[in-house]
Amino acid sequence: MTSEPLNHAAWTLVPADEQSVTRLSHEAGLSRTVSRVLVSRGITDAQQAARFFSPSLDRDWDSPSAIPGMDQVAEAVAQQVRDGRHIVVFGDFDLDGISAAAVATRGLAAMGARVSAFVPH
Repeated sequence: MTSEPLNHAAWTLVPADEQSVTRLSHEAGLSRTVSRVLVSRGITDAQQAARFFSPSLDRDWDSPSAIPGMDQVAEAVAQQVRDGRHIVVFGDFDLDGISAAAVATRGLAAMGARVSAFVPH
């Protein structure tokens, strides 16, 4: 593993094939550090790098149903909405938790749910 300074921080990187790092850096116009991280994650050509930096749900995610239990949860939530039952969205108190709770709450409300959010702290 190697450590490289980046903004006064030390990053410990998994070893990567240096020829692949050099090739990706040149092909994709990326720094060697970024290329090294990508190669260590199995991304070895410019097309793969472009896909990594421009994700798409349509292209990269076949179906939400691929997540184990997703269909059962979706049906349970839909049943709660149909029954007019109150749904509480529990959000974590960090930024992504607050954002996720807001998105879920607004989405459920748009579907007609009686919904509120709870974020501790």
